[in-house]
Amino acid sequence: MIKARTVTVMVGTCQKPEFLPYIRAATRTHRETTGGHLLFIDNEIHTPAHEANSNVIREELRLLGYEYHRHEECFNLNLLYNLGAEMTESDYIIYTISDLLFFPRWWSELKAALASSCC
Repeated sequence: MIKARTVTVMVGTCQKPEFLPYIRAATRTHRETTGGHLLFIDNEIHTPAHEANSNVIREELRLLGYEYHRHEECFNLNLLYNLGAEMTESDYIIYTISDLLFFPRWWSELKAALASSCC
C-alpha cells in the first residue's frame, strides 16, 4: 500500500524499445514538477524482449523513488486504474498513461482549481 498525500497512477507498456524514451520523459518530468509519488503499472509483457525493456524501466523508477507493479492480465485501462487506486491510500490520485509530459506548476494549478470549485 502506497501512503502519500498525492499519488499518480501511470499505466504503460514496455513492449518496444521505442516506448522507453516516452516513459522516461513522463516519469522524469513528473519527478521534476511534483512532490507526489508515482505508481507505474506495466502491462502486456509477452516476450523476453518485453521483459528486458520492463527491467530497464523498473530500475529507472527505483532510482527515481517510484513504485513499479507488473500486471499480467490483458490490457484494460479502467481495470488498471482501479488496481492502482486499490494500491494507494492518498488524498489525491492522478491517472495518466505513460506518454504524458508534466510541465512546471501543473499540480499547483490543478490543486488551486480544485480548491476553488464548488464540487
